[in-house]
Amino acid sequence: MRKTLMCVIAMLMMGLTAMAADELDIQKVANAKLGDLEAMLEYGKQMEGSTKLNDAEFNTELYKQVGIELPDNNKKQAKTGKKISKTSKLQKGDIVFFRNADSKKIAFSGIVYAINESGSFDFIYAAADGVKMANSEANEYRGYFLQASHITSDKELKKARKAYKKQVKDAEKQEKEAEENKEKAEKQQKKAEKAKKELDKQQKAMEKQQKELDKAKENAKAAEEK
Repeated sequence: MRKTLMCVIAMLMMGLTAMAADELDIQKVANAKLGDLEAMLEYGKQMEGSTKLNDAEFNTELYKQVGIELPDNNKKQAKTGKKISKTSKLQKGDIVFFRNADSKKIAFSGIVYAINESGSFDFIYAAADGVKMANSEANEYRGYFLQASHITSDKELKKARKAYKKQVKDAEKQEKEAEENKEKAEKQQKKAEKAKKELDKQQKAMEKQQKELDKAKENAKAAEEK
């Protein structure tokens, strides 16, 4: 029964799970370890000071906790989701990319942890010596923001979980209807078989009566000949 339910869900999700990199796999989001970006960021903060992951791998690890699969390199992550060019448009959870002073290429990335009233933002990232928290207005980062990628929001995650819940409910309903239809079909089959048996019984009785009648006619004819 469980296997049938999962098959129905898979059919309902056909065309939904085959998504572009910047779209949500609602089944993975619904079954994710964490349910929102706040929890995701706190998970990352707990890793502060130690990790063997590089910056892009760190971003991938965090988003995996909310059911989103990201490529594990900066170049591809920069092309995932909605591109943001202005820091004023940033939201918590966005992946931010920085350049070096002498280049316009991506040097490293992090994830927006908080938006400050001053207009700056705090971000968390993985460096060679571990996970760190930094502010965009710190001397080593000021003016080096390159772009950002908006991957998702708590609203979008909630919508995905709700959509998956509906699909499961619809699948359960379809399975229940299928079981009911199967039971009805089995009852009709049994009824038809019973009717056939009764018909066969009547047919045999008629054949028996016909034989008795034929025998009676033969006896009567034989009596007349005597």
